Amino acid sequence: MKKQFLSLVLTMVFNTCLGQPIESDIQEIRIKYQNIEDSLPHAKRIILNRVFDNVPELWVLSYHGAYEVDLKDTVKNFTLDAEITVFFWNGKVKKIEVSKWDWPDGNFFRKNQFHFDQERIFFSYSEYQSYNHFNNSKPLVSVTEERYYYKNDQILRQLSKKFSARSGNSIKEESLKSENKIVPNHSTEHLQVGNEMIKWLRSNGYLDLDGY
Repeated sequence: MKKQFLSLVLTMVFNTCLGQPIESDIQEIRIKYQNIEDSLPHAKRIILNRVFDNVPELWVLSYHGAYEVDLKDTVKNFTLDAEITVFFWNGKVKKIEVSKWDWPDGNFFRKNQFHFDQERIFFSYSEYQSYNHFNNSKPLVSVTEERYYYKNDQILRQLSKKFSARSGNSIKEESLKSENKIVPNHSTEHLQVGNEMIKWLRSNGYLDLDGY
């Protein structure tokens, strides 16, 4: 009995010690995340819009804060179904946000965000909104949010929450009420998506930021 008790105590101590560095890393990530979010109003931006139903896929550079390119009014004449916004300063990408929507049906909206430090993703966020337009007895929108924490390209934690809202305007309010749950079998898929995104942007010349 004493051996079982001792074994249990040692296991608890080991798990506690193991968890402390992770919590410290998570807290550091949250601080870096907030620093970027607070700095966004002062960041330069690149905005690309995807033209709906174009074959091959067509992205239009509608705004570039470094090169004084501003075609936002021009692209309003197109039918669009996706947008990429890159936030950067001092020649470094700090955040990329990708939004996609189901035009013209309006059945879903998807948003992915990636936060960078030293050209590595340290935090990412995904949001998926599914809309119900045909059954008034059910909430208009069902939302899934995922948060991912990374260190040295390894995932530390994945959090998930699911909730419903009666209107698009109440999504933020309902999100604050809903609790995050730790996903035990976390996935690196979202990290791969972010790395592929920045690779694609660079290969197409959209991230030529030298001197800015």
